[in-house]
Parts: sequence; structure tokens; C-alpha cells
Amino acid sequence: MNIDIKTFLSSNLFLGVPSFEKEKLWHGFLYMTESKLDKGIKIGFTNYDLRRRDKELKEFKSPRYMWSSPNPQLLEKYVKQILVRFTKPSNNKYSDEVFYNIPIEVLVQTVRLIILYVVTKEQWISGKSYYEKLYKYFGGPPFNSIVYDSEFETSGSKEEEVDENSYVIGTRVQALWDGKLYEGKINGEYIPELLDSKTEESLGGGFNILFESEEGDTQYDIPLSRIELLFEKTDVKRIFDLKQAYRDCGIEIEYLKF
Repeated sequence: MNIDIKTFLSSNLFLGVPSFEKEKLWHGFLYMTESKLDKGIKIGFTNYDLRRRDKELKEFKSPRYMWSSPNPQLLEKYVKQILVRFTKPSNNKYSDEVFYNIPIEVLVQTVRLIILYVVTKEQWISGKSYYEKLYKYFGGPPFNSIVYDSEFETSGSKEEEVDENSYVIGTRVQALWDGKLYEGKINGEYIPELLDSKTEESLGGGFNILFESEEGDTQYDIPLSRIELLFEKTDVKRIFDLKQAYRDCGIEIEYLKF
């Protein structure tokens, strides 16, 4: 992006718009739309005319808020990873795009900061200080509660059914290795199939786990059946304080226009 961070923070690339507006040069969109069936809010992306996508959203209303971007697919990926605790498990491959228990006002304000985190992390815009301030909120395991004027909890269903979608890179876990449980963290994307090194039998899917120690770091591919979320054991409540995050960044919250 050939703009400075100050210009970006006052532009629709950060703030978004409640109606179709295309920033010069950027043709892709991250969009937010409400379900016609329940209280879910879908966040998706498109690289073509948003009006065309509007006609395809049969179970959703017209997009309520949207952001023009040179890479909306990457923005959507980060949103899905960071807010995964607010989705519901489903056989529908698009279920991780629909979020629950977050009012649209709070969701828009959260997505704005995720976009700022991504553009500075990927160095599309120079803004290292913003990346460092937001990393403590978005760089680790996903939070399961948001504090704004009220507190908004995870949908809960992710606590009941843990699968490969519950893990993102950096998530702290306990993994069974050589008959013992060790603390580590997810070190890569989901691996669809792992094979036993001796028998060549399938162990199912899994993750590469990084184990850190004073003697040196090691990493192994571990089947999902031998991995547990660390916060499941410690019952840690991960809270995202939305207003504090804005204060940390020195950004005034600009309320929505509908």
C-alpha cells in the first residue's frame, strides 16, 4: 500500500464502509453480513464485484460493512484464526466464517484492529509499533471473551468439541511424546495425514509441535489424538479488552455509520 500509517488509519481501508465503495487501485473486499436464519454474522471476501457476491449470499442479508483491500483473502484468514472461539463446529466447510455472540458494533471494531495488525505484520504499511502493541492480543492463542461495554463470551461449542480447527499457529498445547506429556506450541498448519515411522500405518492428521527447553528447541509431528489444548487443563479465560487495545495503539474509537 503506497500510503503512510496516519493516512491509512483515517481511510476506509481501516474504518470500512456500510455501503459499496471501492478504494482506487484495490478491487478485493472483506465484507460482513448478517444471517437471515439466526444471529450469526458472516465475514467473507471476494475479489470481484461485491454486488455480484450480494446475489450469491442466499442465507444472508446484503453486506452490512466492508473493507477494500489488496489482499482480502489474507485478512479473512487472520479474522477466522483470531476469532475461531466464536464459531460453531459444523460439517459445513464455511462454518468458520460465521461468528456468534458478538454484536456487529463490537465485531467491526475488532476487525479494524485485526486489519491494522495484518497490514503492519505483513509490512504492507510501515507501522512496527502498532504490530508490537497488537501482537499481545492477536499473536498468541485465540481469546474466548471480549470486553467492551459488556462482556461477550465464546459460543461455547468449541469447548465441547475440539478438532483441528481449534488450533492455530502459536497455540499452547500439551502433547504426548514417548509416554509423557510435554508443553509445546503449534508450529505449522494442519497436516492431513501422519504415518508411523516404523510401521508406515496412518496415525491420522496432526501438527508439528515445537518444544522449547534450555537444552535447545526440538520439534516433532504429533497426531491430533495425542494433543490437548493447554487452556483446557488450566481453565484459563482469555479476554480481549477492546477499548484497552485501542488505547494501547493511541487510536480513538470511531463509531459505526449505518
